[in-house]
Amino acid sequence: MKHLTSFETTELYNEATLDLPNVSLIEENMSVYYNHYVPPYNGFCKLILNNDETVELEGSGELTSAIISDYKSTLVSAEIGTLCTSIGNGAFYGCSSLTSIDIPSSVTSIGNDVFKDCSSFASIVVHSTTPPTLGSDTFNNTNNCPIYVPSTSVDTYKSATSWSNYVSRIQAIP
Repeated sequence: MKHLTSFETTELYNEATLDLPNVSLIEENMSVYYNHYVPPYNGFCKLILNNDETVELEGSGELTSAIISDYKSTLVSAEIGTLCTSIGNGAFYGCSSLTSIDIPSSVTSIGNDVFKDCSSFASIVVHSTTPPTLGSDTFNNTNNCPIYVPSTSVDTYKSATSWSNYVSRIQAIP
């Protein structure tokens, strides 16, 4: 067994060394996967567009369809920030190029049809241990992708009002 004691890279850490004291490699050519903590985005909403452009939207409170309307046709990924407390009805409705969404624990309600017809989804991640209030048809026609939630809350999500409609898709965050 080989032990990895440090990680060096010029791309991510500007020639710095990151010490990883308890990571072991089982095979010589094995890719290293690790659970790392990525702090939540501290803004309102960050959008990644299909031309690799990143747009950071300013605001707080409810994220609405009107706020992201100019980006719907080119939206690939979205990271909802901690300044967002709710996602309004139809906010991402029909964003057919949207492949992933990351929803922080600050979001306490998700409206009707919010992600409906986002048919390219590969994953949905919800970080709250308490299921946000969920409207109707929120995740309909979203490619039957997994909905990842905190491992300690999987059963709670599966039995929560409206979330129970997606019981087969709810899984623990890997």
